[in-house]
Amino acid sequence: MADSEIIVFPNHRVEIGSPNWELDASGEDVWLVRSLRDFLSEIEQAGGVPALAAATLPYSKDSRNNTNISGIDRFQFFPLGGAYIRHRGWWVKTMGYMVATYQLLFQIPKKPFWYLQYPGPIGILACLVGCLFHVRYGLYVRCRWKSSGWLGLLNRYYFKKADFIIATGEAFKMSLLEYNANVHEVAPMISFSLGDVCEKKSYAIHNEAVILFVGQLHPEKGILELVRAVSKVRKSCKIRLVLVGDSSGIPGMPGKLEETIEENHCQQQVEIVGQIRDKIELARRFEEADLFALPSYYPEGFPRVIYEAMSFGLPVICTDVEGREGFLRDGENCRYVIKESDQDLAKKLLELLEDKKLRSHIGMNGSRDVRKLLARYEGITHGMQVVHSVEQYFCT
Repeated sequence: MADSEIIVFPNHRVEIGSPNWELDASGEDVWLVRSLRDFLSEIEQAGGVPALAAATLPYSKDSRNNTNISGIDRFQFFPLGGAYIRHRGWWVKTMGYMVATYQLLFQIPKKPFWYLQYPGPIGILACLVGCLFHVRYGLYVRCRWKSSGWLGLLNRYYFKKADFIIATGEAFKMSLLEYNANVHEVAPMISFSLGDVCEKKSYAIHNEAVILFVGQLHPEKGILELVRAVSKVRKSCKIRLVLVGDSSGIPGMPGKLEETIEENHCQQQVEIVGQIRDKIELARRFEEADLFALPSYYPEGFPRVIYEAMSFGLPVICTDVEGREGFLRDGENCRYVIKESDQDLAKKLLELLEDKKLRSHIGMNGSRDVRKLLARYEGITHGMQVVHSVEQYFCT
């Protein structure tokens, strides 16, 4: 396959326009999340030629898409469906997906290989068109898929037809091997490397306990439950919750978060830091924390921030996340909490805060386990895995 040309279908939208959108909405720039930009660069660095196909929206000043790829000059870009697919009206949204299907039928089949983030509406449509046109494709399966009904039948068919599948976590890999023999676990996509992994210097808590959350401040990440839990725990010990992240693009969330903080009278216990892009500053936040909490019930795969917290020896409190089997073990390298239960979250927080031996046991095991994982994938990126798989299976 010449130059390993790969067209990537992400599972989220990109934006077209200018950051000064009130003055200039010329549509010359493409804006996307940093992780997608990094992934495209990884493909390029591994010798591949990436293109991008995604649903588009006009640029918004509240957007989480904060990385510019200088329009289509850097990577070839195929817009799909426009803003219609984000419309609340079902008939407008349906029209948007019809437009996306038309664009898939008449533009994208010219590309020799597709890499689809799956599941998701665009991924399902792209798989359908790909199978119709006998386009070879690989899948990146990052969260749970529907296994029953007509959609379950489609999913199983698409899995079998894929040249390869890269999955988040050992659990998803083992489940997908039932349908496809070429399934690989994705290399950890985190900001820190094997050389950054360190044991926590001390598990003693002095003055106040610092609970850290890092991620998008989305309600389904368990943010509101975390605030309520901290309100309960503060009655027993001195505690501070540090929220690293933002709520850009989530309607009503900034106000809802502030309202929840005020209702629970914990303005003095909650610190909203905002998004941190600097690796050194983010590392400092991990080092200063006593516990890491991610009580998420968001439909996602294995949250990579758990790996990052473990890299600094932090005891992790999280929900029983999808894709956990084979890595997370309750009471060994993490502590599970019931989803959407601030009562259980408060109980588990207090349990760890009062038991230094348990904190050190979980923190040290997490550090050891993530060190082994990163050592297995040292020098390997997600982009490298894709380019290697494309080159290997395209010749078969």
